[in-house]
Amino acid sequence: MSTPQTAPVLPPDATRPEPALPRLPKLDITQILTGDWPGAALTALATLLTAFVASALLVALMHPDGVGVRGFLTVVTLITGSAFGGNTTGHVSDQGPGTISVGAYPLTVTVLALAVATVLLSRQLRRYPDWTGAAIHAVRTALVFAAGIVVLTLVFRSTLFIPATFGDVSNRVTQDNGTFALESGTWSSHAGGAAAVGVLFLLLIAAGLILMRDDTLPPAVVLVRGWVAGPLRSIGVLVAGSVALGAIAAVVLFVKDSNTHNTSSIAIWLAILPNLGITALYTGAGAGLHYVTHAGKYHLTTSQHLTHFTDHLSPVLWGLPVLTLVVFGASALFLAYRSGPGGIQADMLRWLVALVVATPILVHLAAYHATYRSGARGKQVATITVGIDSWQAIGLALAWGFAIALVVTAVARSRAQRSGAAPTSWSGPTG
Repeated sequence: MSTPQTAPVLPPDATRPEPALPRLPKLDITQILTGDWPGAALTALATLLTAFVASALLVALMHPDGVGVRGFLTVVTLITGSAFGGNTTGHVSDQGPGTISVGAYPLTVTVLALAVATVLLSRQLRRYPDWTGAAIHAVRTALVFAAGIVVLTLVFRSTLFIPATFGDVSNRVTQDNGTFALESGTWSSHAGGAAAVGVLFLLLIAAGLILMRDDTLPPAVVLVRGWVAGPLRSIGVLVAGSVALGAIAAVVLFVKDSNTHNTSSIAIWLAILPNLGITALYTGAGAGLHYVTHAGKYHLTTSQHLTHFTDHLSPVLWGLPVLTLVVFGASALFLAYRSGPGGIQADMLRWLVALVVATPILVHLAAYHATYRSGARGKQVATITVGIDSWQAIGLALAWGFAIALVVTAVARSRAQRSGAAPTSWSGPTG
C-alpha cells in the first residue's frame, strides 16, 4: 500500500525591508502664534530702529533749516522706507499738478540695518533644536517687522516743502533741467513695498543662517549647502570690496568738485557708498552708466563710460579697472583658499555662476528710478532710470571672472606641482 505523496513545503520568501523614507520634521504652523514673540519683536524693531537712527543722522547732517519736527521725521521715514525698497511719493509741479514716485536704495542704511538683523537672528536661531523651529521664528520676526514699518510709514506722511538747505536739491532739480519743481504736498513712503522687500530681506538672511546649520537639515539640503556656501561668501567679499570702492569714489568726487564741499553732499554720499561702489566696480569693468528717459512716444537713452568720467571728473579714475580687478580677484581668491575636495576648477565654476546671478541684483539695488504722472487720472507718464546697463554688466563680469578663474586655477596647479600635492585646491588636499 503506497503512502500518498505530499507536496514539499517551501520556506517563505525572505522579505526585504522596504527602504525607509527620510522623515522631515513636522511643520506646525500654530507655533507661529505661541512662540518667542518678544525675541522676534526685539530683532524686528532693532532692525527698523537701526535704519531710522542712521537715516536721522544723515538728515541732521544736511542741516535742514525751516523744517519742523514732523517734517524732519517724515524725511527720516522716507529714507528708512527707501532702505527697504519703499518708493518715495510726493506732489510736484510741472505745468500743472502731478505725482512723482522715486525708487532708490540708500544702501548704507540697508546694510547697517540688515547687519543688526543678522547678528540678532543668528543668536536667536541657535536656540532651536531643528530647522523648522528656526524657520517659524524667522517668519514671526518678518511679520513683526512688516507691521512696524507699515505703521511707521503711515504715521509719518505729511505736507513737506523741500528747502534749499537739503544740499540745494530742490534748486538743482528745478534749475538744471526744469523737469520737477518740488512743492508742498503729501510726501510718503510706499508702505506695502517697504514691508514686502523688508520681509524678503529678513527671510533670505534667516534662510542663509539656517542653511549653515550642521544638524537637522535634510541630506539634500546639506548637499546644496556644500555647493553654494562658498560662492555666497565670496559674493559677500565682492560687496565689501564695492563699499570700499564707493568710499574711494566719494573722496575723488569731493576733492575734484568744489560744488560738493558741503555737509549735504557728504550725507548723501554716506547714504549711498555701496551704490557708488557697485557703479564704480562695473564702470571699471567697462559697462556703461545708462540714462534712460521715456515719456509717451519720446524715448532717449544715453550711455556714459569710463572715458566720460575721466574727462569730466579726474584722470585718477583710470585706476578703476585696476581696483575692479582687485575686488573681483579678492572674491575669487577667498573661495580658492577654501576650496574643498571637489577641486578648485569646480569651485571657480560655481563662483562664475554666483557672479553672473549676483550682478543684475547688485546693479538693480544701486540704480535710481523715478516715475512722474500728470494730466487726467495720471495718464501722462514719464520715467527716468539711471544705472549700469545690466546686460553689459553681466557679460563683462563673466569675461573678467572667466579670466580671473583661469589665472587662479593655473596658479593653484603650479603651487600643487611644486609641493607635490594633487591640484584640487589652492592649498593642496587639505581643502
